[in-house]
Amino acid sequence: MLLPSGPAELSHAVRVLLLEDERVTAEIVAEYLRGVRSMELRLDLAATLAEARAHLARNAYDLLIVDLHLPDSKGLATLDAMQNSNALVI
Repeated sequence: MLLPSGPAELSHAVRVLLLEDERVTAEIVAEYLRGVRSMELRLDLAATLAEARAHLARNAYDLLIVDLHLPDSKGLATLDAMQNSNALVI
């Protein structure tokens, strides 16, 4: 399991965009991320590819967590659409 760097090593909050259309799944992942005490987290949620693109147009992210089965995008097309970001996509 990868662990984040300690707080002294982080120069900024970790910006995360969670792209997940299932509300319960998004809540579980968000709670897990918020439970990581060794980092300051800035979490944004999107339920569609269109919402995620709007977030990406306004903000820079360190990490994108992407569901591949969305109402407006499926499979690798979702990753292709998100790939223009400088963030790590998982």
